[in-house]
Amino acid sequence: MKLARKNSLLIKIGYAIYVIALLVLSIFVFGVGLTWFLQTLGLSPTISGTLSSQMSIVIYGLLLFHFDKENILNVLKNKLSFKILWDGVKITIIVLIINVIISTLLMQSSGLPEQTKSVIEKNSFLMTFFLPVIVAPLAEELTFRAGFKFMLIDKAECKPVSYIILSSLIFGFLHWSPGITGLAHMLLTGLIGITYNIIYLKTDNIYISIISHMLYNGLVLTVASFLV
Repeated sequence: MKLARKNSLLIKIGYAIYVIALLVLSIFVFGVGLTWFLQTLGLSPTISGTLSSQMSIVIYGLLLFHFDKENILNVLKNKLSFKILWDGVKITIIVLIINVIISTLLMQSSGLPEQTKSVIEKNSFLMTFFLPVIVAPLAEELTFRAGFKFMLIDKAECKPVSYIILSSLIFGFLHWSPGITGLAHMLLTGLIGITYNIIYLKTDNIYISIISHMLYNGLVLTVASFLV
């Protein structure tokens, strides 16, 4: 019995290491390489970095799903309905409350995160709407909610709390930038990740967090555009 438990623990640790290794490969190898390539084509550092970050997250998600179409379609099996849309709105309200609390405690005197500023200051549909409001929520929710659940719970049989913690830590870390504002933004994103992870576990419906994420990003960018 003890040997079986030990082997089970080693398998779970192995999966966690595997998830982190895929992160390094997709974000810090593929992403950095793609950023360099796009800049050689003449794109600005901001656009190159944003495109590369979202593309690398898509690759990361596909790696977590083992590039298996059936696994991905299984996540998308639920149909959209008015109830799902309303649930997304309600979760967005919770997330906005979390934003207000963190902003009040840590960010009130430090301004907007640099990532948000750079998106708003770029006067283009691609940067100010399509990527952050449409592409990013789709890529990040399918990766950090569905992909992590598939890998850690469905495959490794980890406890839900392990999935919630690891996914949220990585999700928050990838939104970090230097300074107190960046640290606060990382904490905020991690807490939002925890919220979406719990909702996904309870509902098994990825569309709720996708809708909420889209609404949240859209509202934040709209409000921030008046502050820059």
